[in-house]
Amino acid sequence: MKRFTIIFLFSLLASCKPTVSFDFVKEVVFTRENGTNDYFYCQCSDSLFIGNPYHSKTIYIHDLSSGKILNQLKIPVDQDIRCFHYDSDSSIYFFPFYSTKLLRYNKVRNKMDTIIDLSINTLSTLKRNGIDFGQSVEFIAGPASPLIIKPPHYYISNTINPQDDRNGQIPLLHFIVNKDSMITDNSIGRFPDNYYEDEKTIFPFNIAITYTINSRDQIVVSHLADHNLYIYDLDGTETIKRCKSKHIKKLPDRIAVSEMDNEHLIQKRNSMKTYLGIIFDPYRNCYYRFVRLSDAEKGHDMLNSFSIMILDNGFNIIGEQMFKNTPYICIGAHVIPDGLMLKKTDDFSGNTKYGLFKIKEK
Repeated sequence: MKRFTIIFLFSLLASCKPTVSFDFVKEVVFTRENGTNDYFYCQCSDSLFIGNPYHSKTIYIHDLSSGKILNQLKIPVDQDIRCFHYDSDSSIYFFPFYSTKLLRYNKVRNKMDTIIDLSINTLSTLKRNGIDFGQSVEFIAGPASPLIIKPPHYYISNTINPQDDRNGQIPLLHFIVNKDSMITDNSIGRFPDNYYEDEKTIFPFNIAITYTINSRDQIVVSHLADHNLYIYDLDGTETIKRCKSKHIKKLPDRIAVSEMDNEHLIQKRNSMKTYLGIIFDPYRNCYYRFVRLSDAEKGHDMLNSFSIMILDNGFNIIGEQMFKNTPYICIGAHVIPDGLMLKKTDDFSGNTKYGLFKIKEK
């Protein structure tokens, strides 16, 4: 019996050993219109690549396989578009720069609808309900913290100043919008306990969290300075899974609030290894968690050295691969049917380029 137990435990440990990694497949190129700046925000579907350049009111629709522009959608707004969620040509959700309004554009009806408007009165109501926005509120989004639209549920990131008191703040806003009402749920995405160790020190991050949505409509939240992942059902039920990178031996150090000048912040950030994104792969039913490596001696842009953790559907680590000083960056990744696209640093050629990688068994 004892011998059987030892064999069983050995088999269990062997089954948890990382077994997969990435293989480079090819370069994927999307030509931009008239040499426009690199895409600030983009989104992929099964067959389309949708991009929005810096300071543009135009969304470009590309064929995913050829990279060619199929369509251009000009959005009739005064401000530049900061982020969007593309359902179809006739339904595009977006918000402009420096905005607290989520809008929806219908091209067929040529109509703009306001879905969410965080007016002063709305903010006052939310604060009375225990939600604190610090000194200001501004919607933000990125590939690893996207707009998630599941009407009546809307998930949007909120900027948080590192010098603000984060106790009670909500980095991920969950709005439940009905015809005559809007409810804000404050149970999803709160900062973990290690962010509140004392009042005199704080993590110097102005990026709050990253998150993804899986095939079960669960929101999976990753914090920059936390090994755990936090999984939330739509009703707010929380499950915690430990997911530690082999490249982060210890969590980043906190910094004294009195030392929060820009030069010190940059130096500290460059010396920190942090978790910088998580995305779900619906085609292979797994997750990719990005880990930013560090080198305090190398200037401001530390995005080209990173590792990618590969997690199965139960959040078990089945692989982690390092990308050291690569032409790719650890933000702006996309999942497509053929694999994982990693964005290349803009070479000012008038093209947006990605490297396509597929998972392989070791």
